Amino acid sequence: MVLNQKDNKEQMKVAYDKRHNVSYPTFKVGDKVLLQDKRVKVNSDQVLTKRPFQGPYFIADVVQGQADIGQAYKLINEKTGKTLPSLISSDRLKEYRVEDRSELDKRLPGAKPREAVLSPSPVDKSNDWEAALRILRERTVNKKKEWLVLFSDRSQWWCNDVTPALIKEFRVRQARRRNRR
Repeated sequence: MVLNQKDNKEQMKVAYDKRHNVSYPTFKVGDKVLLQDKRVKVNSDQVLTKRPFQGPYFIADVVQGQADIGQAYKLINEKTGKTLPSLISSDRLKEYRVEDRSELDKRLPGAKPREAVLSPSPVDKSNDWEAALRILRERTVNKKKEWLVLFSDRSQWWCNDVTPALIKEFRVRQARRRNRR
């Protein structure tokens, strides 16, 4: 009797997955994701939210206790570097994609290109980047973020403009250090 119930449940699951095109999450450590939050704020006169996704976040850890239970994820806020206090299931996550804007820039010539918005100063458009190994520390000076960067020649300098890859690696290392404590 018990075996028939398990077989029946398994068959129903396979049929459901096939009918609804179920796909399992493929998120891994270091991926950028958006977090869905449908909660209505207290004393809010707005019932529906226009932007249910917040973020972006980095995935710091993938947790799976038992094989028959799905994965949960530990997230780090990209801007602040703070780890969310609870685990998040995959149904509340969405892949964060940075789209190529070249086609849009061709069709809308009056719009600013993305590189001009992201450059450190609007006057200097040159890419004078130096090879850096990693970010050592972070601080805020006059409401602007600065990072202490270790360069390939072993010198350390405070910089206000670093690549997103360096920030991502710093945030993941920061979360691991917190977990060890």
